Amino acid sequence: MNEAVVRALTSTVSGIFSRLFGEEPEAGPPTPVWLERFRCTMAGVVGLAGARSGLLAVHADREGVESLARRLVPSPGDADLRDTISELANMIAGNLGMHARGALPVLASSLPSVIEGENFYVRFVGAVERVILPFTFGDVRFVVELVLEHPGGARHD
Repeated sequence: MNEAVVRALTSTVSGIFSRLFGEEPEAGPPTPVWLERFRCTMAGVVGLAGARSGLLAVHADREGVESLARRLVPSPGDADLRDTISELANMIAGNLGMHARGALPVLASSLPSVIEGENFYVRFVGAVERVILPFTFGDVRFVVELVLEHPGGARHD
């Protein structure tokens, strides 16, 4: 994924966290591959469609999602946790185009979904470009993942 997309993704996440929580997260270095140190048990996922299809996902552990949800709801329950992670993914996907003009084609977003569980790994069939951005927000570690089909169709990340 090119640097303009990484900058746009970082800017989008920072802006959303600033508006929601009054602070920006600290971004780590981008990577195209999943690293074992990213242990996540919840993921908010939004499908993307347009000239290129793919997905945007926000991954975190349950405790991290609960910490974020507590900033929005005094006593969050399971539904609030799912709402928090899925809405973060939805907001990032919806705002990414504004920051990525020229770097990405216009993309439409699907309804957000939530994946919960232990020891799951998402693999992609076909040629994709993938960027994984780790973030730290206080004691919360989360990962934002953008995956788009490769325009040439020959590459596997």
